[in-house]
Amino acid sequence: MKHVPTIMLTALLLAACSPSEVDAPDGASVPGVTAEQMALDPESLNALLLAEADNLVPSDWSTGEPAPDTALVYWYVPELREGITADSDCTPQDEPASYDCTLTLTAPNPEADEEERRDVTAMYRLQVRVNDDNSLTLLSPNVRWAVQG
Repeated sequence: MKHVPTIMLTALLLAACSPSEVDAPDGASVPGVTAEQMALDPESLNALLLAEADNLVPSDWSTGEPAPDTALVYWYVPELREGITADSDCTPQDEPASYDCTLTLTAPNPEADEEERRDVTAMYRLQVRVNDDNSLTLLSPNVRWAVQG
């Protein structure tokens, strides 16, 4: 029974910290979610990477330096489709409407041996700006990238 008050307190704190529906500008379709937050969803970030594919510089996740040629054989930004789960996490930066975002895509790897089969996760870290029309602009062509699995 000790955990019930903690859970209730946590729920109340989360509710109190959530933006109210009146904070959402016109055009935001989810109560409490701004149009800017909607622009930062995984689908929009993935679409931005696909649109900018010819301009991207795949970069080492840790250092931000351009990835070596030997690693580029693994560089791939897939279109979202059934079986791929996508998640995004964006942190506001000092410049207005700019964000440091991590896009995480996870998919099964059917090409692996059955006993070694596990999901493959690709993470892309990119700097974006949300424009007045809620479209996205890539602030740097350097996209930090890592693959697991």
